[in-house]
Amino acid sequence: MKDPGLVEYVVIAALCKKNKKTVALKNLEKQEAAYYIVWIETVRFLFNMKSHKLIYPGKLVWWITLFGAMLWIASGLVLSLRPAGDPPHTFRTSSDLVPLLALGLILVGVPFGFRMLTYEKEGGRLFKTVCRAVVISSLLYAFGVLIRNLFFNATGWEPFMPFGFLAFIISWAFLGVLSLKKGFLSRFNSVLIIASALSLLSFNDQYNPYGAVVFGLLMFFVSLSMQHHSPPGKPKFA
Repeated sequence: MKDPGLVEYVVIAALCKKNKKTVALKNLEKQEAAYYIVWIETVRFLFNMKSHKLIYPGKLVWWITLFGAMLWIASGLVLSLRPAGDPPHTFRTSSDLVPLLALGLILVGVPFGFRMLTYEKEGGRLFKTVCRAVVISSLLYAFGVLIRNLFFNATGWEPFMPFGFLAFIISWAFLGVLSLKKGFLSRFNSVLIIASALSLLSFNDQYNPYGAVVFGLLMFFVSLSMQHHSPPGKPKFA
């Protein structure tokens, strides 16, 4: 394993504190440390591509979004197979899958939001704001999940998770509506994005895990159809 950077050291220190250990990285449970460092490296990879002005080539957006959608489908299916709880007395076990949902949201929101920013001149200030909100809200949700798992043992309440999730739903729905209105995406894909935002409203890891499956399936179809339904004169996501 390579020497960790500053952010990785923060993650490792938090894990050591949670496990009441003061051991070095080589003696830490590597699986647990790597679980969170994967997040950090994923976000760093996505933002490095943005900083290098690659703006995510269409085929790469397609694959990244597809993988994020599959994470939501798989996590939702596993959640639905687990015994339902009876909140607030008992709960469905979901602490190991929520981080995967957060990673999936990053893989859907960050590259897609940045890729749609290629239309910022035609879209205007509102469209540019919505695209940035999609990116920021997906990262806020993932940041909240990270804090909750590291410092609250996946049981405490913190504000970034619900705020980021709700902000993503709103900005994602607006992205679909504006893309439909301005013709940046096909009607088919725009409607699927709007429907996927509505499916997130129904998602709850305790009461309705199938909402995650619906969101993943809708984004899966968006990814598959993106290269075939681009409006004339617009660059394809492929």
